[in-house]
Amino acid sequence: MKKIIAMCSLGIITLAAVPSALAYLDPGSGSMILQVLIGGLAAMGIVLKTQWVKLKSFFKKPKE
Repeated sequence: MKKIIAMCSLGIITLAAVPSALAYLDPGSGSMILQVLIGGLAAMGIVLKTQWVKLKSFFKKPKE
């Protein structure tokens, strides 16, 4: 978990440090961004599906 937070932080810092590029965004760029977002959501869904038992036991009350 710490690795994921570190990687996300590093990515945000890298994106924030880049100066303006004055680049042209064509319609294909918008569809690529949309495709990346949809792919990320699908990946999160698969990770949640495969790790559901561990996630459920994490939030479950311990039996006494």
